[in-house]
Amino acid sequence: MLSCGIPSAPYLPPVPSSSVESPIGPETDYYFLIPDPDDINPEIFEGFELYYKFFDPQTADEELDINGDNSLSSPVSLTSLRREGYVRLASSKETASLLPVYPLIPLSDTDMNNAATEIKLEFSNLGSDNPRSVYGNIIFRRTLTDSAGSRLLTDFDPENFAIDDSDLPSGFDPTTSFDIVIALYVLSYGNDYVNLSFNIHSTAVYLGSSFIDLSQ
Repeated sequence: MLSCGIPSAPYLPPVPSSSVESPIGPETDYYFLIPDPDDINPEIFEGFELYYKFFDPQTADEELDINGDNSLSSPVSLTSLRREGYVRLASSKETASLLPVYPLIPLSDTDMNNAATEIKLEFSNLGSDNPRSVYGNIIFRRTLTDSAGSRLLTDFDPENFAIDDSDLPSGFDPTTSFDIVIALYVLSYGNDYVNLSFNIHSTAVYLGSSFIDLSQ
């Protein structure tokens, strides 16, 4: 079979959707397992990236269901996430003026080979409690874009939500709303240094949604 001459990115297995445990009701913790180690190329796979989107609580039930964002078709790619307004979670170790640190959640070689490795994400109902990955103790920050297109980073404290924030739903006013809904997708991440294929992402897997209290 003849090749068309266009190099393709190496395959990265996504998180097994059957392993995802989404928050229910007032719960705010998310869980997922790593891909099957037999499917992982340890020379490429490095960890996980998380993408989020805020929704107005008044319309979230119409826009989200147990399968994810109704505006997205399966399989969900990084491109489609970005097109629908999802943005990357950053870590507290990142600096806005520098390039992002990939992956957001790096895996150790030992854990990469252990099928029981579980990633737990804590997203408290209280906006004043910054969400984190228990694995690696990685504190998450929001990613914003200013009017000049520059990258900005801020935390989840209600005081840092402003009506013109680029990651908020259109028309949403955090000064008059008591809470907001956050939806999360996870993607496996890696780099193929042998074939010079970088910033490789798997298809995205929906992790669920939860409420964040903005009245604190």
